[in-house]
Amino acid sequence: MADNVGKLNPVVAEDTDTSVDTLTTNTLDRAVNATIETNILNPISHQYNYQTGGSTRFQFPASGVLDAPNCSLSFNPTSADGKAIFPLYSGALSMIDRATVRVGGVILSQMTNAGEYATLKNQHNALGYQSSVLDVRHGSSNEFFQYVRPDVDDSKANCSAIYNVEVDQPPSWHEATPALTNKAQPAKVLTDNKKTTIEPVIRLGDIFPFFKDNKLPLLAMAQVELHIEWLPADAVATNAESCVTSADQGDLTTGVITLEADQVRMNCDYIHYDDEEKAKTFHQLLSNGKVYPFPKHTKRGLTE
Repeated sequence: MADNVGKLNPVVAEDTDTSVDTLTTNTLDRAVNATIETNILNPISHQYNYQTGGSTRFQFPASGVLDAPNCSLSFNPTSADGKAIFPLYSGALSMIDRATVRVGGVILSQMTNAGEYATLKNQHNALGYQSSVLDVRHGSSNEFFQYVRPDVDDSKANCSAIYNVEVDQPPSWHEATPALTNKAQPAKVLTDNKKTTIEPVIRLGDIFPFFKDNKLPLLAMAQVELHIEWLPADAVATNAESCVTSADQGDLTTGVITLEADQVRMNCDYIHYDDEEKAKTFHQLLSNGKVYPFPKHTKRGLTE
């Protein structure tokens, strides 16, 4: 305490976090022995009804160090009638209502309106990254093109003069001016087959800012659990209160959306270090603990 007397900026415990470097996302400047285990986690509980929504819970095994920035959630919902697509900008993010991470039953991080938040945040990425990476992962369409249809008469020019190649697909490749009843691109439509429907992959770092820059030492932590709450997908008429929209302009309904337990999984990478590195991790956590910089939300945006 005496060392801090008379100093304008005294050093506090949070400023002297001597964490072992294997728990950071920085590139190590030394050689370490480690093995990587890739694991696919199935949910411990799951229920979903397309009219009311649902929830899914995962438990991370207490093994190794979780490479949290590369941990991802994948799911492949199906549509019995092949009538549904995800919204163009959000893609499958639209299905997620709230996401919560708990450690030993205590909330570590929680995002409400998680899909909306992630969609808004992704719009700040470069368009090339959105269209080449995020659209493939999320089933979204950030780089869609629009053309003026040359066959529209003057009386209808204000309502049907735009041709969107993402959602106005012609019956065959050579038709440049489709009818108003055309469907979305087949690759964008949810099918009734689990093998051919869209399978989005959402990195947890896109939902939780905390996961983007941290690794979790699961081997020395209490039980870590992820809870995903899903929005309903019952779109009728105006598609209000639904996480999907209609694929056919001539039919405003989306049919029955199914998301069963075997259609949801977690993709995780565990880093297993040698005994020396494990001893350093346990010594750090048992002696000084681990101080994580937590992002917080303000009216101005996301800050540290």
